[in-house]
Amino acid sequence: MNAFIGRPITLPPSAAGAGATVFVMDDDLSVREALESLIRLAGWKVETLSSAQAFLDRRDDGTPGCLVLDVGLPDLSGLGVQERLARLNRDLPILSSPDRATFPPRCRPRSTTPGNSTGPEVAN
Repeated sequence: MNAFIGRPITLPPSAAGAGATVFVMDDDLSVREALESLIRLAGWKVETLSSAQAFLDRRDDGTPGCLVLDVGLPDLSGLGVQERLARLNRDLPILSSPDRATFPPRCRPRSTTPGNSTGPEVAN
């Protein structure tokens, strides 16, 4: 059951039947673990990787899926990963996950200190 909308999550038959995998690429272990738990809870197979090179070195076995990509990886930028995948003819949908450091100072999230509201802080 999806706690956010209160109804069961259903997978498209083509994705579920084909054994689609969600690849999560992030250098932050806590982010990888959290996304892995959420994706598995939704019924998807998931594979986590800590670096761009680990993903690019992975043998492409034709597994259908998508990539959740941290754009702020230390070894290769998100754009660099996309360019390398294109050169390797690996057609994979990519969901970019912005790194906190990539937000301009005017749009960084506010402090989550108790008593303060959460949400983006926008400077005037």
